Amino acid sequence: MKRYSLILLLLLVAMHSFACLETYQFKIFPVGLSEGKIYTVDVQIRRTNVRKGQWGNTKIEQGSEFDVMWVMWTHLSVYDQNQNLISTAPVDTVIALKWHYADTLQKYYQKGMQMILSKNTQLELFSPDYISFCDFQKECKLLSLVSSKNKAYVSYAGRKFDLPVLKDTAFYGFDALSNSGGDIRSYNVSSVRIYKCKSMQLLLVDIAKGQILSNGDGSVPPCKEFTPDFPYNDLNKATYEEPLMHHGYAFDVFLVI
Repeated sequence: MKRYSLILLLLLVAMHSFACLETYQFKIFPVGLSEGKIYTVDVQIRRTNVRKGQWGNTKIEQGSEFDVMWVMWTHLSVYDQNQNLISTAPVDTVIALKWHYADTLQKYYQKGMQMILSKNTQLELFSPDYISFCDFQKECKLLSLVSSKNKAYVSYAGRKFDLPVLKDTAFYGFDALSNSGGDIRSYNVSSVRIYKCKSMQLLLVDIAKGQILSNGDGSVPPCKEFTPDFPYNDLNKATYEEPLMHHGYAFDVFLVI
């Protein structure tokens, strides 16, 4: 009897894990530099389920809490070198009804990038130069995230970089629905990227929090930083799927290095 009860419990936990699909992430993809201003394609990405994610004219007749839905809002943005938002303009709202969204993200990133290039012919273009997935740790090969209850900074190449955007509660990349706020110490690093152009180098850090799911025996898998198996040196192909934690909440910050 105890054995069957344990099996039932494990099944219920598994069903809960798949049913609770809610995540949110905010990605910044730099395109170019002009007069000290940084032009980017930004994407807000929410994962939900078809039943919860339906609205207005999507016309999805069937679906359950087990059917994944990605909702992506793309924006064309301009920042100063401290990640203060100068302007942003919405471009598209799209959905992907599958577990992986990389092709949809790439398509609408390309559309946004071409819109930026057509309107800003004198841009000095960035080139992706480095990417590593830190696997939700505070210490990575290139940098570390140092945080106290109310503030955080990035330590890179012997220098400390403050993160003033964390204090900007009105920043559109943050999502009040997904983020419960609280202690900054709960955040870790998901990924690290470097973009370069002749005049500037940008360090992008994906900061994330959430839950790490345990193995079947209750143990938690160890974290291990890794380099992805795809090339990352082409501005035209700079998108990718960011790793996510269970009930994850994540956003990009960038630093001029």
